[in-house]
Amino acid sequence: MELPLRSLAEFESGGNDHAVGTHGEVSRYQILPALWRQHSFGSPTDPVEARHVAIVIWRARLLAFHRMNFRPPTNQEAYALWNAPGAMGRGYFWLSPVVRERCERFNHLCRRGAASGHGRLVPAGPVTAPATLWASGAHP
Repeated sequence: MELPLRSLAEFESGGNDHAVGTHGEVSRYQILPALWRQHSFGSPTDPVEARHVAIVIWRARLLAFHRMNFRPPTNQEAYALWNAPGAMGRGYFWLSPVVRERCERFNHLCRRGAASGHGRLVPAGPVTAPATLWASGAHP
């Protein structure tokens, strides 16, 4: 099962490799510069490098969520782990209304992408499970 990276790129930057966010986020996935530098010396405008960094970051967060909650996250929770990972430690309903609204919009984008024939981005339920991540050989 794939991470919904196509949906994430579209949602965060419209798929723009040169996008820079209001807090200095870089790449089509809008990764904070300090976090980018922890995972790569490459250019955030390189789509292959950006994808690699996004996978490493997101998979680590998804695995940590699964270990704490004994289940994989929903689409909404997966986006919250991307957008507000610190706040997710307290639970989805502790997120600000703005972040929860973005999580809902992301879920709708994922479902629309999966239904449009652009590949199965995410299932209707959880995004992924650790066994799937490790079995794919694409773990961090």
